Amino acid sequence: MNGAAGNPVPALEDLTNVVRRERTVRLLARAQEAITRWLKLREARDVDANSQYVGRHESQRDALQRLLLMTAEDLLEKAKNLSANAPPGDHFDECRLLDEAAIWLQRVWEFYSLKFDQRDDPVMGAVVRGADEVVWSCYHGVMMRARRNKKHRPQPLPFLASEYSPAALESDKPVPPSLRMPFDRPSWTAGLHDATGSLPITLLRLPPWCIEDPWWLVFVAHEVGHHVQADLGLVEMFSSAVVQATTHAGVVPGAAEKWGQWGREIFADVFSIMMIGSGAVRAIAEVERSTDTKMGRSTKAYPPPLVRLYLMKRVASLLGIAVTEIPDVVDRATLGADADAADAVVGVALGPLPGTDSTLRELCDFDAAQFGPAGPVASWADKLLTGEEYSGVPSHDTARLVVAGSLTAWWDVATIAKKEEREAARRALSRMTLTTLARSAPPGTRAKFVETTLPESAAAANLVDALLDAARQYGSGQGAET
Repeated sequence: MNGAAGNPVPALEDLTNVVRRERTVRLLARAQEAITRWLKLREARDVDANSQYVGRHESQRDALQRLLLMTAEDLLEKAKNLSANAPPGDHFDECRLLDEAAIWLQRVWEFYSLKFDQRDDPVMGAVVRGADEVVWSCYHGVMMRARRNKKHRPQPLPFLASEYSPAALESDKPVPPSLRMPFDRPSWTAGLHDATGSLPITLLRLPPWCIEDPWWLVFVAHEVGHHVQADLGLVEMFSSAVVQATTHAGVVPGAAEKWGQWGREIFADVFSIMMIGSGAVRAIAEVERSTDTKMGRSTKAYPPPLVRLYLMKRVASLLGIAVTEIPDVVDRATLGADADAADAVVGVALGPLPGTDSTLRELCDFDAAQFGPAGPVASWADKLLTGEEYSGVPSHDTARLVVAGSLTAWWDVATIAKKEEREAARRALSRMTLTTLARSAPPGTRAKFVETTLPESAAAANLVDALLDAARQYGSGQGAET
């Protein structure tokens, strides 16, 4: 049958199909609106103790906004364009596919949003916000000097997780377990990795024992060291230099390669000393303390704890930092040949960085006086113990010095013999540390220091394909559940 102009009259759409399509459209529109509201909320809460906008995570939010909203829009358009003239079974299958893709989009969003949202939690929020300041304090100045005052990558995003050890999680690492499918699908994994790998978001995982005892945020310095080394492209070159130095020191080739494998952790240990002083060594001694057998045992990533502590103490000594009262640090003679190798590695760590004309000491703008008896770390320890509130103007270095002072204060609290007094002092120190860290954000916004890297439209296309693949495989593998 023809219309007035001779054009065919479109067939009437099946009402059952239309209603089903509308449900899918509502689901995707709701996801799009929820993501938009969340992004606005995170922007509104990215402020300092005086409610002034800081922009700690502005570039990460902008990148998430582009990737997630482009993906949601693409899926929404696919839903709106579904023809309701198809057989109902086929139409319902297409709608169900997009429904399940929307659920997988929700999972990707939640992977990031739950980490950001920890800042609002009544228990751990203050700790994560304090970690934000320590991360910036350890990362920003080093990267600005390394890049000669050009913009740098966004700071790593700290979050708390139910894991014992802190960890640096770079964006090029495999898909995290929380985003993996119930079964192995290479196409899903590759698509998700290609999409999220374009996000300028690196993660810094913190253990739950920081919640009650925030001075353990000193471990942030070590993890930031991993990110600095990766961002400056020094991982492979540093490890190669370690292999070369230990070989020259008489270490046999196989053992020298093992020292090279330890290069990432050695770099981070040295970096942490330059950020927080002797507290870095004492903190590692605390977590590494074990039986004599285990203290002499290495892993793939770490040298034996005895060697690690000797190396760290040697670095601190050469930097002019007094390291006292640290257990489990053996003398040079006890380590034998390992001491020669460790000394060679110290030379690499404190010398010109491979492929650069700078030393790590120069990039960190290291000043031993900061960690001396009359320096700011000692001063912060006194203020935190006496409850003196901070009312000064913070710099980009303030937070790392505060947390170093907090750890120094904790060692004093830990010597209180009576449990009730020790616990009262611990709680007071915890409160003062978190309050002071909250006030340690330097004034002004941070966007002017940070690169803006937005995902290309291809990243959203990759994510759409990955979500649809997950929906197909999950649906075909699991079936409808009731």
